[in-house]
Amino acid sequence: MIFEILAMYASILLGSILSTTCLILLGRSWGALPQYYLRTVAWIQEFYPDVYPKSDEPWPAIIKRNTKNALTRTKSRSSAYFSFLTTPRNHLDIAIDAAQSGIEAIVQDSLSTSFEAAPCYGQTLLRSSALPCWSNSQKLIFYVTLAFRWGFLFPIRLGLLLTSFAFAVVAALASHSKNLSNEEKVWFGIVYSRLYLSGMGMIVTYNNTHLRPKRAGVAVSNHMTINDVHALYAGTPFGAPHGFIITGQKHSGIIGSIEAAADRVCSTIWMDRKCANGRRKFLEEIMKECKQTGGMPILLFPEGYCTNNTQVLQFRRAIFKEGITIYPIAIKQDSRFGDSFWGDEKFCMHLLRVMSSWAVFYNVTYLAPMTHSSHETDDEFAARVQVRISDTVGVPAGKFDGYMWYNKLEQRRLLELQKEMCAAALTSHKWLESSESDDGYQSISDVLPLDVTVQ
Repeated sequence: MIFEILAMYASILLGSILSTTCLILLGRSWGALPQYYLRTVAWIQEFYPDVYPKSDEPWPAIIKRNTKNALTRTKSRSSAYFSFLTTPRNHLDIAIDAAQSGIEAIVQDSLSTSFEAAPCYGQTLLRSSALPCWSNSQKLIFYVTLAFRWGFLFPIRLGLLLTSFAFAVVAALASHSKNLSNEEKVWFGIVYSRLYLSGMGMIVTYNNTHLRPKRAGVAVSNHMTINDVHALYAGTPFGAPHGFIITGQKHSGIIGSIEAAADRVCSTIWMDRKCANGRRKFLEEIMKECKQTGGMPILLFPEGYCTNNTQVLQFRRAIFKEGITIYPIAIKQDSRFGDSFWGDEKFCMHLLRVMSSWAVFYNVTYLAPMTHSSHETDDEFAARVQVRISDTVGVPAGKFDGYMWYNKLEQRRLLELQKEMCAAALTSHKWLESSESDDGYQSISDVLPLDVTVQ
């Protein structure tokens, strides 16, 4: 009896893996079934209370920050300034604003929240044990869903992930035996990407497909995980003459193996950070490809770091040059079903977390091409593209990049600059007020408001 049950269980898993693989090879899909599945999961989640009350403020908003106390980048990006230092004020007001800005940053800054787990107001049920406050029926439903995710979804996704790796090996061997045409390379890339996405449990919808990049230029997008590359390449229709030129940083381990397989069937440009001239050579090769007639679009993530989709980090300006066509692509994630953000965790742990989730639901929107205007700088063009993507996703456009978060020396340098600016502002205002006084001293009436009396 037990053997028969196990045989039936294994046949269901194997049938799901084989049927999904066949559909992908034939260029088909499960149709509306994934959407019905997500609706069912959302319906189950409604039986559980919200994690915290909903708010009109964009997540995450613990406090209501004063805009004049915000730290803003200068146009040169080498420094930053506080808005309250740009208007003439007495030194007491400056000191109060500086203290308020510091307290607000301690309670909640505007950068660190982008490198945490993706937020979700509701109960996702993506946990390992039930909460004590849940009723018996809620606990029962939870453990049923836990068994479903680990006993059904995870083994199927693991099988599909291994199938994608096996397919990548076959594609690499095929490229050794014959010279693949562009159409054949694109076909291998699409099939591999869709198999990999199925193994990750990703469900992707594509909007404005008529705006999908088809010519030379740079396709830029916000970035959450390495899976973003597969999600965007999988949107290429079968029969297309080309997909994307894949770019990224050289890795080792599992990711390095994936990159090595991609080298055989796709056009790639990798940056080696260990090489002294790696970044310069990387940019030179990108610029060369962008200016080729009849070339392919290059896929690039100008944020430089992964975030949790709560804001779009400041774009690096290197590729936002005059004469380069930019194809913006916006990726929005629904964290109710799973979080694709890859932060500081090991990649194997990231795979386990993603593959055991309900799903990773992406909404990809292709936007109209953008070009450099004659009256704007490279920084302004990069910021314009950044805002365009952030508005489409529905999140703020950040004023700093991930380098500020991960590099402690940069944090220390900016901190010293802030101290110097505030000290200079306080000193200049104090000297000005003293010089305007008859006796060279500052009276208390110059500091206190007019409606305040001293007793």
